[in-house]
Amino acid sequence: MSSTYGTAETRAGLAAMARAARLGEGHLCVPRGIGIQTQMLDKFRRAWTEAGRTEKPKLYAQGYFCIDDTVERAHERVLDYQEHCYGRRPRASGGLPGQSEFDLVGPPEVVAQKMLQYRALGVDGLVLFPASSDLDQVESLVGPVLEAYRRAGGGR
Repeated sequence: MSSTYGTAETRAGLAAMARAARLGEGHLCVPRGIGIQTQMLDKFRRAWTEAGRTEKPKLYAQGYFCIDDTVERAHERVLDYQEHCYGRRPRASGGLPGQSEFDLVGPPEVVAQKMLQYRALGVDGLVLFPASSDLDQVESLVGPVLEAYRRAGGGR
């Protein structure tokens, strides 16, 4: 399983993705929002095909989640958590976290809809990280969010 940090546009990034497609079983995206993960999955699928692989790769998306009454408040909580854990220093892969990376935030129905968008990427799974040490976040995920996901057609 590969995970590409930074941009796959660099020579090193493209070489790493090609090597992972040749030798690995699939790809695990870094939690950078659905836009970046869509790009990375597309690039990995191309690398997989170019490597002559015919079986389906294992593909996983990742994301930080935060359940709150509003998307804005949830974003604030995620950014506070990120600053607490990582500070404001640039990542090793470049840049600072942006709000677009944290798209699994807000009321349960909003988070459930975003989970459906991730599912539509054709991934085998979505790895979720709570953006808070508050245990209520996990309870909300397996309670109201999961219920909203199922109601919206997300399956079991």
